[in-house]
Amino acid sequence: MNNLLLRSFKRFYSSNETNSKKCKVTICGAAGNVGRIISYCLKTSPLNIHLSLFDTSTEIKQVSDQLNLINTPNTLEEHVGPLKLRQSLKDSDIVAIVARSKPNPNKNLSVPDTFEMNFPIVANIARCSMEMCPEAILAIGTNPMNSIIPAINELFILQGHQHSHKILGITTMDLMQAGVVYAESMNIDPTEVFIPLTGGTTAETIAPIFSQAAVSEEETPKELSVIDSEKLHNSFLVKKKQSNEAEFATGFAISQFIESCVRAINGESDVVETAFVCAPEEAPARYLISLVDLDQHGIETVYGPPKTINRFEKKLLYPALLNLQRDITQAEQHVQTLLRNGVEMRMRK
Repeated sequence: MNNLLLRSFKRFYSSNETNSKKCKVTICGAAGNVGRIISYCLKTSPLNIHLSLFDTSTEIKQVSDQLNLINTPNTLEEHVGPLKLRQSLKDSDIVAIVARSKPNPNKNLSVPDTFEMNFPIVANIARCSMEMCPEAILAIGTNPMNSIIPAINELFILQGHQHSHKILGITTMDLMQAGVVYAESMNIDPTEVFIPLTGGTTAETIAPIFSQAAVSEEETPKELSVIDSEKLHNSFLVKKKQSNEAEFATGFAISQFIESCVRAINGESDVVETAFVCAPEEAPARYLISLVDLDQHGIETVYGPPKTINRFEKKLLYPALLNLQRDITQAEQHVQTLLRNGVEMRMRK
């Protein structure tokens, strides 16, 4: 398994032959700072991709014009305005959602406030995706993911669609940062290490399992102690806070996740990712970050949390999972309340 994990992580830095099938990827929120970076990375990807760039901002035209100057085989089209959403989604293989409400720079919003602002945007895209590309993978990078992923899946379930195997929260930025923290502490190449993650996606709910680091045979760091794990976790939280403004790194990470989905759709085997997903029945929370196998239809296997963790990680994980389950329950109840009150969120297949 360790070799599989490392092979998954090293996909950030490997070159790949062009795949045979052109995969349509719609990026919702492509005119935003992160959306632009994702679009650039995928336009220059060695994989065979057709980009559909959607945004409500007219700046998407400028983004499209600039990307079209890049002489790569990957093609693109742009769609601007709410009335063009369905057209942008038509026949998509992957719908990457990074759209969000514009934050007020003079106000620090709470997680519930952010959810109230961003969920309707993501829900509308998900609803239209069910109409225009019902088999597409929904790769969601809009926060707060602890709430949005359960809410979107609850929306599908209550309207009769079992779609959890196609709904993935993108946690690649956290995965990269955990690897960087470990590599820096051990003075090794960050491409030679993989750190399992579990829990949720916020600082209060995420748990990097540094004690189960998978490191290549070329690197032999000292064995971690409980104190080391705590120090690494604290360093990770510092990185995580910094990453909130790290648009280049976030865009790069999300583009790498989307490339993994493209590979899986094109039939590549052993496509392993880390994502925030609906968990197996035996898992300690209904949704959590987990290692997953991807195939042509979405999620093939969800592995759940690591089986072996040290004392510090157990102490860390217990309150993290309680906080995560609170976020999940509140999100599901929010959707149930909306539907009971007759809010129009119907999905037509």
